[in-house]
Amino acid sequence: MSNLTFPILQLLADGQFHSGEALAQQFKVTRATIWNAIKHAEALGITIFSVRGRGYKLPEAIDFLDKNLVLSAIGEQREWFNLFILDEIASTNTYLMQQKNVAHATCVAAHIQTSGRGRRGRTWVSQLGASLTFSLVWRFQCGAAALSGLSLAVGVALMRTLQNLGVNQAQLKWPNDVLVEGRK
Repeated sequence: MSNLTFPILQLLADGQFHSGEALAQQFKVTRATIWNAIKHAEALGITIFSVRGRGYKLPEAIDFLDKNLVLSAIGEQREWFNLFILDEIASTNTYLMQQKNVAHATCVAAHIQTSGRGRRGRTWVSQLGASLTFSLVWRFQCGAAALSGLSLAVGVALMRTLQNLGVNQAQLKWPNDVLVEGRK
């Protein structure tokens, strides 16, 4: 991803038009540089409306993950919880597996994931603002064999939490994918 692509997307997240000239001034670059960053975002599958005389905008406003807000919601547990939010990555799971000495309770979330892996080797892409994509390192003393039902239990726990928050249309897709209005 271009160094400017994601900062520009964060500005466009309000769903309003932003002129190429105003964006260029804000980032102290040329309009051509802004255009290249927009094209890079489009190459990632992000729809950006471009209207002559008005500028660029996303089809709708998007809420980006906010590390401070997430940690605040976690409360006291944030003292031992490690959260990293990445702009774009191939796979949060692959990223964590490639890291050395990852601490217990480390979570890596991504706004865009380009090569997620599902069951049976299936790959999938998470689009900007369309899903919550993350991987979590949690170390258990009992070993992996004793955790065969954990994935399903996590899915059920997520469903119950969402229902308690008033998200009644959520569905669980085996074993732990939670869908709301057809979106993961």
